Amino acid sequence: MKFQNDFFEQTAQKYPNYIAVDDHNKKITYKNLDIYSNKIANLLKENGCKYNDRIIVFTGKNINQYASVLGILKSGSCWVPISYLFPDKRINFLIKDIKPRFIITEKIHQKRLSKLTSIKNILVLDSDDVVKKNFLSKKEVSKQSKTKPILLNPCTSNLAYIIFTSGSTGNPKGVMVTHENTSQFLKNSDKYFKPKKKLRFAHISDLTFDVSIFDIFICWLNAGTIIPFNQKSYKINPLNFFKKNKNLNVIFVVPSFLQKIKDITNFKDKSLKNIKHLVLTGEPIPKNLIPNFYKEIKNTNIYNCYGTTETAIISHWYKIPKKIKLNDTYAVGKLLPNLQMLLLNDNKKNEVKGEAVVCGSQISIGYWNNQFQTERYFIKYSENKLFYQKYYRTGDYLSKRRDGLYYYEGRTDNQVKIRGHRIELEELDNFIKNIINVIDVKSIAYSRTGISTDLELFSFIRTESKKLNKSKVLDNIENNLPKYMSPSNIFFSDLDFKRNQNGKVDKKELIKIILKNVL
Repeated sequence: MKFQNDFFEQTAQKYPNYIAVDDHNKKITYKNLDIYSNKIANLLKENGCKYNDRIIVFTGKNINQYASVLGILKSGSCWVPISYLFPDKRINFLIKDIKPRFIITEKIHQKRLSKLTSIKNILVLDSDDVVKKNFLSKKEVSKQSKTKPILLNPCTSNLAYIIFTSGSTGNPKGVMVTHENTSQFLKNSDKYFKPKKKLRFAHISDLTFDVSIFDIFICWLNAGTIIPFNQKSYKINPLNFFKKNKNLNVIFVVPSFLQKIKDITNFKDKSLKNIKHLVLTGEPIPKNLIPNFYKEIKNTNIYNCYGTTETAIISHWYKIPKKIKLNDTYAVGKLLPNLQMLLLNDNKKNEVKGEAVVCGSQISIGYWNNQFQTERYFIKYSENKLFYQKYYRTGDYLSKRRDGLYYYEGRTDNQVKIRGHRIELEELDNFIKNIINVIDVKSIAYSRTGISTDLELFSFIRTESKKLNKSKVLDNIENNLPKYMSPSNIFFSDLDFKRNQNGKVDKKELIKIILKNVL
């Protein structure tokens, strides 16, 4: 298996009648999903799509989305997920930046897209009632061949997908991942997690979050069934997802999601009892979370994983022992094969603690249309001046302890994780600075409860104008940035920020303001 779509196609040949997706009893077999995606692939090829062309996926989390991803891969092109939950201005920026050959969408979104972009090639998968004549409909898909198109000289160095993450310059960065990168990750993950055949995989994260690749393709590699987390009621109370979809076996989530389940039921609900594999990533795990889970659900394997979008999702994994104690610290574990890592302090190798820089076959080739950021984070490094390798600077401090395991210690910069979402505080600050009457701004992430999964964003704005208020700032943010980047609270002052001896804004003073003004 060299290409991302191979992980599906191998199973489709062996188990054509197994269920690939079960979306609230809207089911599709591997055979029929294979045919549906082949038709999409042929339509894309017929319309000139080729290697490394970007195809935007702008759909709900459903059978159409899964078929789109597969069809794009089979056409040799590269899939780029954009969430319909993003504000219009961000969607418009991403479309202009990525310069797609095609956008694949659904009826519910086509009028919005027709206003947002002048791109002609838009495929509406679930409707013949298209808004514009140059839009393609499901009727055009149905005319295509059921057979997968033949690609000439396919190469694993071609792009498989691009996923955008927050960028410190004020604009999101598109991480470019090749078939080689993602195939290495999927092969390694399957060896380490070892799921059985025909398990039911929850797909909880959005397609814009790279954890989805594990949910989708490890599921398909093992002839499993994807169960999409796609109802509003699930976001209000995630326990509803487990109650409505019985016998969920594999869950890959951020710890804050699991914490919410604990707060609701303390893991006592019967609908959780069939979880065989629980994979956690994206945030530090609260110390009491896993012992409480193991107490109620003893037959689950729980893993703490670490990685970045640039390292093709996971670079480290750790199976958490069932004897873990309440106050134990969770390791992020050991490196996956085909990866190497150095800990650097002031660009010098350190055996114990430092910034994690990673190289190997899972490492992204860089950022889309952003040479400056690529050169900043993807560096050439070697202890031997005659042989340099490309490393990715993660910005994470890791330590290696006597047990041979790695532990997460913090960040070298202002990147934070809120419910698993990477947020560069500079992106938020740079945006707010451009709002009229803002003189200066400083945003921080802080947990009022002391629990790592409860981090919130707080912004402190210096202004001399009485016209500027919280609602104006939040309206600007919500019209341009994803919802998860909106601050929980905003504080205004006409005075400069208090600073420490190094001239930097004193974060401790900002926290005092939060504690004084927010219950």
